[in-house]
Amino acid sequence: MKRFLTLFLVLIIFALFITLCMGSESGSSNEYLDRFKQYYKGIIKQANVLSKGEETNEENYLELSDGLPLDKSNLIPHQYIVKFKENIKLTEKVQITFEKSTGCELLQYIPEHSYLVYINNDQVKKVQAYPQVSHLIPLTPKMKVDPNLIRDMESGVFESCSVNTPGRKVGGAIVHMSVSLVPELSSQSARDVAGQIRSACENLTNVKYLRVVSNRKVMISLQICSRHDLVLVVDILAHHPAIHWIERFDMERDGFLPENYNARLIVQQGSSRASIGDGPFYQVGITGKNQTVAITDSGLDVDHCFFHDPAASVPVIQSSDSLIRTVLNAPQAVESNHRKIKAYVAFMDRKDGGHGHGSHTSGTLAGKCLYPDSPICKHNGIAQDSKLVFFDVGCDLDGGCQCDSFDACPCYMYPEGKCPGKNKLVTPIDLYSGLFEPQYKLGARISSNSLGGKIGNGYTQSTQEIDKFQYEHDDFLVVWSAGNSGAKGYMTLTGPSKQAKNSIIVGASVSGIESWKEALKYRNYTQRANILRKKLTKKYNCKCGVCNIKKCSAIDKLKSEEGCNAYMGDNCKFKHKLKIMKKKLNFNVSFACSQKCALKSLEDEKLKPFFNEQNLADFSSLGPTLDGRIKPDIVAPGYFLLSARSHFGSQEGKCSLSNKNDMKLQLKEMGGTSMSTPVVASAATLVRQYFTDGFYPYGKPSVNAEYTQPSAALIKAILIQSARGMKGLARKTDSFTHFNKKHRTIFEGHGLINLSNTLKLANNPQTPQDLFVIDRQEITTDIIHSYTFNVGDNATELAITLAWTDYPASPMASLALVNDLDLKLEYETNGEVQSIYGNHLYNNNQPDRLNNVEKILIPLPPVNTDLIVTVKGHNVPHGPQKYSLVINGKKITKASRIRRSLDVTDVSPSNIVNFFNWEFALIITSLATALLVSVAVNIGLCVYSCIKRKATYANL
Repeated sequence: MKRFLTLFLVLIIFALFITLCMGSESGSSNEYLDRFKQYYKGIIKQANVLSKGEETNEENYLELSDGLPLDKSNLIPHQYIVKFKENIKLTEKVQITFEKSTGCELLQYIPEHSYLVYINNDQVKKVQAYPQVSHLIPLTPKMKVDPNLIRDMESGVFESCSVNTPGRKVGGAIVHMSVSLVPELSSQSARDVAGQIRSACENLTNVKYLRVVSNRKVMISLQICSRHDLVLVVDILAHHPAIHWIERFDMERDGFLPENYNARLIVQQGSSRASIGDGPFYQVGITGKNQTVAITDSGLDVDHCFFHDPAASVPVIQSSDSLIRTVLNAPQAVESNHRKIKAYVAFMDRKDGGHGHGSHTSGTLAGKCLYPDSPICKHNGIAQDSKLVFFDVGCDLDGGCQCDSFDACPCYMYPEGKCPGKNKLVTPIDLYSGLFEPQYKLGARISSNSLGGKIGNGYTQSTQEIDKFQYEHDDFLVVWSAGNSGAKGYMTLTGPSKQAKNSIIVGASVSGIESWKEALKYRNYTQRANILRKKLTKKYNCKCGVCNIKKCSAIDKLKSEEGCNAYMGDNCKFKHKLKIMKKKLNFNVSFACSQKCALKSLEDEKLKPFFNEQNLADFSSLGPTLDGRIKPDIVAPGYFLLSARSHFGSQEGKCSLSNKNDMKLQLKEMGGTSMSTPVVASAATLVRQYFTDGFYPYGKPSVNAEYTQPSAALIKAILIQSARGMKGLARKTDSFTHFNKKHRTIFEGHGLINLSNTLKLANNPQTPQDLFVIDRQEITTDIIHSYTFNVGDNATELAITLAWTDYPASPMASLALVNDLDLKLEYETNGEVQSIYGNHLYNNNQPDRLNNVEKILIPLPPVNTDLIVTVKGHNVPHGPQKYSLVINGKKITKASRIRRSLDVTDVSPSNIVNFFNWEFALIITSLATALLVSVAVNIGLCVYSCIKRKATYANL
């Protein structure tokens, strides 16, 4: 006992000493600042020379970026990539030993076998001498610049500027750059870096704006009059030792637009034609109760009957700094008793624009009729009892919007410092702190985002922010729409957010014919008639003096649904060809300008195959990601859906007893992956309630419930586990064809969701008879976890899904996957061991090296034999990694309870407890003795190292 007390006192003294060494920096030396100024002085001088026009050879100037001048004082840290030898497994022990021996923190994994480090020259020598390191590569300035930006520097064409009377430049192009800093810098260090950049650029007239968004990001706006201007500033930035990555921030690319183009039953049981009430999960009370969901969209008509609450006001949070801080520090202060809306964050304004896009998506997710006897109750949202945190990013004010007091506000990028109106969506420029953090603080654990940008763009800073927030908040699941650019072919996901590996990306399937018939009853046909009239008037030049009078007179009738009927005739035939009519189907249904003609087209036998719930919508964007990962993850109904019609705050549409039965006033059909996204987000909400209400493992609420606080990875695994490949048609260029099994993930990911494939409900034959779940199980490199079970006779299907929320990747990495786990199923048949790897249907049954979701699906599994599922930590450079595993099927025998098979290398906490006996205590005692001996030596060394580290990091 005395020995343990002695150890405890020594450790306390040691901790106090370290605190004193690393404490206040108020008395630090200015040596580092002086050294930094000398280091950066040459860069600033060169910039000033170039800004005066004394040297204009941009190509030669770019060559300066290839070298990395190191500070000879050994004080200034620089970024390096340390590459370990190929035969070294990057286990947690290897990482800890390396950091302890070199004093060098491994910041960010860079595939393959490498890490980013931020070290001074003394540490460089230690790393180079470390026996397990093969290379130490300086991160040169040119390596810090996004290749797209380098192309602009080398071959971009920019409009020239002129000088006005006050001597200011006018014209040119305004270019915004997003600059990410070395990981793990403090907020104060980020401000210091920004100050140093501002000082370096003080003589450059083309730097218009510099803003510290967070401790990870600095935004810079430039007036570019020539390629020379861009090269100059980028080179100054790239030479700063604390700047890690520079990319161009394009509001058209990185900004967002709405993605427009009877889901409840399809989500719950696979078909809208089922006849079992509102679905099996509603029958047991799983309706989103006690769940909070965030939606980021154009705005919300809070007076619609799906959201209106006459007994409570809407809790509105304006985008002012003080109120946002209130949200982050005391979110309970803004909560109210509103029946549907937990908080309305008015980042832009409080109007619903975008043709009512935000009201429609919100209605699909969480809408619930105010009056139970209203016919619109039939169209309640899928998670109808959940509450909303609505984040309004739509600007619809004529004079534009402002949010200057908000750190992540992007309005400064626009003329006069105002975000534009006219149905524009403007999101915070730091998604981590500006979007997801407020949503999380307000209680949301699912975030639905029906937004998109330009096609492509790869893994950017924005993508990293999305993955980072989910990694650091492992119970928060983000859902994104895939985009509506599928007609353009493969790799048409819209924007960098769709490259996020920890999010769910959603494509759109076609609604069944009954859903179409219902939706077409509430369409605004007068609006469609006028759209058609304008297009035909332009085509036949009806406004000119010379035109086909008879044809133009007929076209002029297209001002209402009645006029459309008169124009189309009893047979609803249309003979004119327009760009909007890619196919007869598209005109007859999507663009039909009267209900009579729209419904008549549904009777055409030739068109019935197109109204199949197993078809992919022709507009749904296709994968894969730029590094080859499976995206979209899943698909859900999105063409068309009936949901809330916004009246943009007008009194006409305000919910009341007098208009509660007016279906045309209340409902609207819309199509797009924007519509399928809230379907999946609401399904995720139901899955979360399944666990929080204690339905696992018995399929009914139980006091012995497990995993009542599920991780996002578990919810994601359940959704993907539930998906099955669609059996219908997909668009391929200008034709429709059946899916190619090997490449189907490009179109549909893992398929169409159906929760009845996965979630067990007691005494319900529609759901699996057994379900086995593991959540937040930790694993590291080379550790193998085994799970053994068997299935009984007449088994029809076995499904296994592994998912994990992966560590965020670096934008400079070629592959997004960081921690790589392997899923494998093994069993013996006829004396031979059969092995099936995760995602075996798409990768020739090889270990997957790209995705952080792996799935095995066997239609006819072997019966009455041991089936062994293994999860292996193939490479876990940022560990330990938590994972979720889901196993189920319709005929897994209850008697063969799945059990944990312990591997000799398994060091999970439960196993450590099993081995905690007197022998283990003896080991701890021996280690404590060794520690006592080393403490005295370490205290002496600490005096030297702490003072030196204090000087090094005082200002960076």
